Amino acid sequence: MHESSSILSLLVGGILLFLGISAVLPDIISAFLIFAGGFLFLSKGSDLFVESIARIAKTFGISEFIIGLTVIAIGTSLPELLTGITSSLTGNPELVLGTAVGSNITNISLIIGLTSTVSLILINREIFYRDCYILLGISFLFYFFAYDSVITNIDGLILIGLFLFYIAFLFRFKPSISFLYNFQEYLDFVYGFDTLVDFSTYKRILLRGLDFKTHQRLIRAGLSLGWKLGTIPISLAVKGLDGHTYVSLIDSYKERLRKNLVRDFMIFIIGAVAIYIGAKYFVKGAVYIADILNVGQSIIGLTIVSLGTSLPELAVSIKSARRGLSNMVLGNVMGSNIANITLVIGASALILPINIPDFSISYVIPFMILMTFLLILFIRSGWHIRRLEGIIFLILYLVFLACMAGIVV
Repeated sequence: MHESSSILSLLVGGILLFLGISAVLPDIISAFLIFAGGFLFLSKGSDLFVESIARIAKTFGISEFIIGLTVIAIGTSLPELLTGITSSLTGNPELVLGTAVGSNITNISLIIGLTSTVSLILINREIFYRDCYILLGISFLFYFFAYDSVITNIDGLILIGLFLFYIAFLFRFKPSISFLYNFQEYLDFVYGFDTLVDFSTYKRILLRGLDFKTHQRLIRAGLSLGWKLGTIPISLAVKGLDGHTYVSLIDSYKERLRKNLVRDFMIFIIGAVAIYIGAKYFVKGAVYIADILNVGQSIIGLTIVSLGTSLPELAVSIKSARRGLSNMVLGNVMGSNIANITLVIGASALILPINIPDFSISYVIPFMILMTFLLILFIRSGWHIRRLEGIIFLILYLVFLACMAGIVV
């Protein structure tokens, strides 16, 4: 509870600070300050929101497969989704296109590029044949929809349908996906699932006593009964506990479970509020910057907005690769890119049709498809992505930014 209150205080203080300062600064600095403040709230809010939902789901016994799949398919694209919906609701649909397409380019060129320069990314063939070709096919379909210079409501509905079909399709491969992505280790690593108390463990203690597996889990959780649970001999844990100690264990576990749920629900609410505020000012700042620089909103979306929404994934990708979770690196990028095209653009187009600038049709979307082609080519060359290939991706990203700067000038 104390942690939740501290987070809330920081969020409120941050809002007052950046709004107060931005009011007395020159327009361009004020615009970037609003944009940066919105980004920080959106980014941190998304992290808190996804983590709290994942922990609550685990507490109530939802499987790691469903939680992990949701994180890959939706959680990694949550900033883009909220930015897109907010942009459409505020009458700025051009920003949606730039954010989604720019994020796809950034995910491949910057995230995979930087990650592969610090750690070799090993690729599993099953993930490659399933996700890479699905992404390529969806990218071509999106280009077909965009070729008439508008993504209509019908196009958006079709794209959302494809996203739902993709999720259903993944459920057919549940055993192999669970093994390949190693959801349990990933969720333990990112969200601390290995130390999380949950109802299934509580029920196991009630029905079967403290078996060896439960004993080890509680040691990791650091649960205290007035003494460290780890001091309970394993032999005693396997054979069972005396009545008094057993009741103390049940009561202590129940209290820990209650406190964790209250904490996670509080963080969920704080994260949701931060997301709402962050998305609002993130979009407002981006539109403000576009107006001051007299450039199209899609340009801003393709550059600083897409970079901002992709940055939180970069640190997780590098840490995951170093930990040997290379499949999760590729899975996060593939899942995010598929969701950006189908869910983000689809949901935004349902609210308001998205007009496509000519330069996006002739250059930007083809460049996104080219990056996907290169990713497939590099993977097929040896079923891994090496440092040299990562450097090539980074150079192409700089070329892309230089071309965007040339359009602005």
